[in-house]
Amino acid sequence: MENRFDKEASTWDVKPDRLMMAEKFAAEIVKIIKGKNYKTALEYGTGTGNVSFTLKNSFEKITLADASQGMINEVQNKIAQNAVTHFYPLMLDLEKTNINASFDVIYTLMTMHHVKNVEKVVSEFSKILLPGGILIIGDLEKEDGDFHRYPENQEVHHGFDKELLDNVLKSNYLKMNSYNVFYNMERTHTGETKNYPLFILSALSNNQKI
Repeated sequence: MENRFDKEASTWDVKPDRLMMAEKFAAEIVKIIKGKNYKTALEYGTGTGNVSFTLKNSFEKITLADASQGMINEVQNKIAQNAVTHFYPLMLDLEKTNINASFDVIYTLMTMHHVKNVEKVVSEFSKILLPGGILIIGDLEKEDGDFHRYPENQEVHHGFDKELLDNVLKSNYLKMNSYNVFYNMERTHTGETKNYPLFILSALSNNQKI
């Protein structure tokens, strides 16, 4: 998957629906964290950083992580162009390695359906989430497999079932706190336009990690 994202990184922001989706996701995050004194955040699967740039005034420090060097290069360019001093880009694939850091908030948009071992990555999220912290996931609801038609995307998940995710969270000391659909993405294949609902869920650390 990294090769595809490396190739598309420089033109990733050309599609306006990607920025719109990121802005709507960020707006939902602002609602979820309102009134909390969260200072540090990790965006996992940051892409070109659209979510974090929208949230740049919400945290004192944001780590923007991605497994694609091409995407990280784009993030670094944006950081320089916008003179942002509290963003820290990081090459990271939690299926292969871990990170020696802790965060108040972890958020990820349209990344988890590309993760082969969801349980493994959620486990890593739980380990690096500070007590009282919050995990926020935005992704596809369960779909028929039509969303991705790239040959290299045969191993993606076809969205997620809410109950399955709830079980994965519970097994990793996280408690689902909220769940709702925040965006409908349209895709047209062979002349047919279909809607794909995107959910956002928040999960709280229950402070019983061992």
